[in-house]
Amino acid sequence: MSEEMFRIMMEEIKDIKANMATKDDLKGFATKDDIKEIREEMKNFATKDDIKDIREEMKNFATKDDIKHLDAKIDMVAKELYDSLHTLLEVMDKK
Repeated sequence: MSEEMFRIMMEEIKDIKANMATKDDLKGFATKDDIKEIREEMKNFATKDDIKDIREEMKNFATKDDIKHLDAKIDMVAKELYDSLHTLLEVMDKK
């Protein structure tokens, strides 16, 4: 092996070492125990089945349109009640 090739290889090895993770770098990674704890905590999260159940239950809630229709019905009943009371008062005044 020529001296030039050896020098190039040594530079490559230095570059590789410079880019490798150190022990301190590896301390930041999750350990098996960390992953076990995370898995335990994840048992409390909603599953796809839980979300399906929630979506089904939500179908029973009133929508914005339902509330608009209800508001309109309440307004109509209130007006009818007001008109009826007004008519009743007129009748009572005449007596």
